[in-house]
Amino acid sequence: QLQAFLYPPDLIHAQSAGRLELLARFGPIDGLGRLRGGYRGAHVHTQSELRLMIRHETREELFALLGRDRATVEAIVDGVLPAAVAKEYGLSEVRALLKDVPAGEGGQMTFAALQPAILRSRRRRLQALLDDGAESAKARAARVPFQSKAAHTLMFTLRKPKINEQEEYVCKAKRLHKYATLCAELEDQNDAKLVV
Repeated sequence: QLQAFLYPPDLIHAQSAGRLELLARFGPIDGLGRLRGGYRGAHVHTQSELRLMIRHETREELFALLGRDRATVEAIVDGVLPAAVAKEYGLSEVRALLKDVPAGEGGQMTFAALQPAILRSRRRRLQALLDDGAESAKARAARVPFQSKAAHTLMFTLRKPKINEQEEYVCKAKRLHKYATLCAELEDQNDAKLVV
């Protein structure tokens, strides 16, 4: 049943990691490996509904892991979300993930035992993605902007210790012309050394 839900025969990329996490959140599945919802489980969720649910639940969990105001971390979440949703578990990975879950007669696991193991795995997986995103942002911040001898000569007036009123206007115009078009990525806008 679990294998039929995680790897439906009509889909090539079934988003098996997201499906497993949906099972833990909204399960259990029925005897045919379908996730049901609605009043008394009368509705069988379609593939497109499952895809939207995976995206929504993963996004909400990323917001919960960051634990900050949604508006401030939305760019980070939107940057990590495609990688988080695209994760695919192979059958061996699912077995390794569930190896500590006690199985009853016939190898069947209870939903109550299955749920905490899957949710712990989801939290670890998404936290690792967020940590990798922070590391790559730090690597991006270490870049040195392009510099040349011609630019150095043209910007001489910006480095003069004393300037008069006309030179001040020219300096301001040159600074705006040179730096006003450089915008930091959304997650780097709070870092003053990148924006100034």
